[in-house]
Amino acid sequence: MVVTMTRMSAYIFVCGLMAILVGTTGCRVYTERDHAKQSQTSLPDLDSISHLADSVEVYAEQFPHSPAYILNLNHRVENTMYFFGRSIHAYSLTTLDKTYVVFDPDDEEFSTFTLELESGPENLEGFHAQVVDPDGNVKTYTRDNLQWVGRDNATAKLAFDNIVEGCIVQIAYNSFDITPEGLIAGFVPLQYSVPVRDLSVSVCLPMEFMVNFKEMRSGEKPEFVTSTTMVGLSELQEYRFKRHNVSAIHKEPYSPYLLNLAEHASYQVAGMRSRAFYGAGGFAPDVSDALQAVARREGDRLGARFIRRFTDEIVEQAGAETKEEKVEVVVNWVLENTEVNPSIDRPTYRELVEDGQGDKWTITDLLRAMLDHLRVETEYVFIHDGRFGHFDRKFMDGSMRTPALRFEYKGEDIVCMPYLPQLPIGMLPPQFMYEPAYCAEGYNPRGRFDTITEGAARVSVMSEEFNIVISEEGVVSVEEITTYSGTGALAVKEGYDDAKESKEEDALEEFFDSFVTYDEGNIEVENPRFELTEDGRNYSVTVSVEYSIDNLVTVLPDEVVFQTGGLLAPNTDYSEELKPDERNNPIHIRVDESNAKTVNISYPKSWKLYSKLDGTRTQNDLGSAHIVFETGNGNVTIKQEQLLKRGQWTKERARELYALIEADAGAKVPTLVFTK
Repeated sequence: MVVTMTRMSAYIFVCGLMAILVGTTGCRVYTERDHAKQSQTSLPDLDSISHLADSVEVYAEQFPHSPAYILNLNHRVENTMYFFGRSIHAYSLTTLDKTYVVFDPDDEEFSTFTLELESGPENLEGFHAQVVDPDGNVKTYTRDNLQWVGRDNATAKLAFDNIVEGCIVQIAYNSFDITPEGLIAGFVPLQYSVPVRDLSVSVCLPMEFMVNFKEMRSGEKPEFVTSTTMVGLSELQEYRFKRHNVSAIHKEPYSPYLLNLAEHASYQVAGMRSRAFYGAGGFAPDVSDALQAVARREGDRLGARFIRRFTDEIVEQAGAETKEEKVEVVVNWVLENTEVNPSIDRPTYRELVEDGQGDKWTITDLLRAMLDHLRVETEYVFIHDGRFGHFDRKFMDGSMRTPALRFEYKGEDIVCMPYLPQLPIGMLPPQFMYEPAYCAEGYNPRGRFDTITEGAARVSVMSEEFNIVISEEGVVSVEEITTYSGTGALAVKEGYDDAKESKEEDALEEFFDSFVTYDEGNIEVENPRFELTEDGRNYSVTVSVEYSIDNLVTVLPDEVVFQTGGLLAPNTDYSEELKPDERNNPIHIRVDESNAKTVNISYPKSWKLYSKLDGTRTQNDLGSAHIVFETGNGNVTIKQEQLLKRGQWTKERARELYALIEADAGAKVPTLVFTK
């Protein structure tokens, strides 16, 4: 899949390219359908793959911990440009076919097919698939079998029938991607979640284009072989990446972001052989573009006078006297009274104040103008988004386009994003913390690089309360109440909002199901609740679920055995996924994490607790954890606390991380035994 760059910087590309393309030879421009007809890329035929069944057992032994094994994966992207009236559009055709063996039929990534497209069904030109089961039976699927879901029906989904261990799946499709801004850029993965035997990736662009590839974290660019290929009457430059026996990239808790781990090829058109345009300067035009959104302020004398009067007015109305109080009033006003509207570009100060809508750069500059009037020294910074992977100064990918202000507040330097109303003053989302930042000098691209370490709220706090009632018959009723504050609350709130807005029927149900600790068997959630509590600019999120379990308690004539089923683990978020002896990735804890858990267990008073419960304490360089037990007549209370420290460690320290997550305390109480 091609990931297209954002439209925020695309106009630089269009302005330069429009003048270049007119009259240029050697770079033929096609209409959308002309290109599709002339493309040499076509879907592979569904040849018999039954012969691969003979090797399934060998592959299963070779990769015992992998849910699947990709035998062949061919990924080809053809890029070109075409005119639509007076506009320039970038156009790409993606062809992908892969064949893989399924080892874990419960893994949805390989028992189903999902493809997200820009516009919906019209962007999928061709699709077919076949599944061969271990008995040699073949089931084929066509485009008519796809279901279209999500916003604007832009997601194609297909669940393969009767997938079992040993099934062989072949999928092939063609999809289109059209960018109205005329921007050619994207990335193609060279590593996947499972191992790949044979991988072939091709990126094709007109010969006239010069292409820039992004550096990996190692400082090197991905290796490729170039050649020329004809598509219709157009000659394309082809960049080919061939790999054999590619190892899997593992998604593990407390790891660097995926694009910092997986090998991939990010590319962009950096110019034309006859003339260079936006990409030649690396990220600098990206920053320059953003600065242009606010540069006009120096000459906007009427706007400056309006801001001075307006700032004095709201400060006076709030009764703020100290400098700190005035800063709080101004920051909170911007957070509460402005919002980002992508359709409104660069409003004046008056328009922004009166309408409350604008782009994030102008909202940021509005706060800067107000703080300048209060004689607060501010610095305009652009922070790298860590989710984009390694930062390459010579590559513009939109990763350094997040504006923020840095200034002193309550005696420390903080960074504020005033267009994100859910953020308290000084809090940063984890993807921006401890990342490179470009500090602008005034309103031009000249500046300096720094690392963002500031943030008044650096701790993610999670507290859990489990109320467990065991009946005489051995049925366990569970109420889980999980409260998040700090950075953790941001992710939970975003997940809830996305589920509510999704057009998929089960989205909200799946959101609440993710908070159920016990994952054996079919658990039906009852009375799901989501609560948002605000305290000034700080807020917390509480998620509650209720459910029953009927297979954890064994009632015998003289005793009762309660298999706790993981309910006593201090951190229910990651305990099932952590495998310290199989750790593949380095450890990266982005912010301090504080987790507290209280488990209240009530049982019939006629039962007597037989198990001996001893509290424990664990501490190492990565943090600490401890457990305390309190017993009474008909009840047991277990209190657990865990602290993980921000930092980065090698994968060899995974055992220490595991010791804190499991705390060895939960493992020492695998069961509770009662006598009758």
